[in-house]
Amino acid sequence: MSDVFTKSKLKLKIQERIHRHFGDNSPISNSGFPHTSKISAVVLNNQVYKTLKKIADITNKQNCEVPFLLFGFIDFEYQQFVFNDIIAQYPTNSNTYEAVFSKYQNKKYAEYCINATKAEGKIAAHGHSHPRVGAWYLNYSLADVNAYIDMAFSDVAKNVGICGCLLTGGNFNFVFCDGVDVYRCDNVFAEDSNGEFIQLPCFGPDVLANTNENSMGR
Repeated sequence: MSDVFTKSKLKLKIQERIHRHFGDNSPISNSGFPHTSKISAVVLNNQVYKTLKKIADITNKQNCEVPFLLFGFIDFEYQQFVFNDIIAQYPTNSNTYEAVFSKYQNKKYAEYCINATKAEGKIAAHGHSHPRVGAWYLNYSLADVNAYIDMAFSDVAKNVGICGCLLTGGNFNFVFCDGVDVYRCDNVFAEDSNGEFIQLPCFGPDVLANTNENSMGR
């Protein structure tokens, strides 16, 4: 994807879905994302799932955002996005409030994209977490979604599918950009410690707000 006009048109479409206007931090309504017919589900292997639960714990205990990358492939038979690798950047001090990707993460992302071929059906998710801060922590921001659009249209990622992942309030919110729109995926599954697959909440209310749990997936 390299059409500048198409990318600009898509960004204008996203602009119309802003829930409240705060510049780049404007939240996008979860209901504003169309439901995807491109994929049937997102599937996380056990290693990825355990790491995401750890990220959620750190996010809520330290009140910070944690950036992470997910790598995987498309299961063409079932039209599923399968993620089997993750690289997380944990905060090193209590003053780290925003998700900032490390040089190592950026390097691994670039290497992954450059070495991919179209036939492999590789995918990458650019993810981060939100702590329970403010009124819009359950939402993607305009800056988040525009970044995914830029990534999807970049020459570097021409052979890789691009997703976004927001880990917030017990929800695993995946969005996917195909160059025409940015879609949400409402079917997310994870492999638990017993090798069974469980369905995870996504794009809903804070599932932990009324509990005493401090970690996800319980």
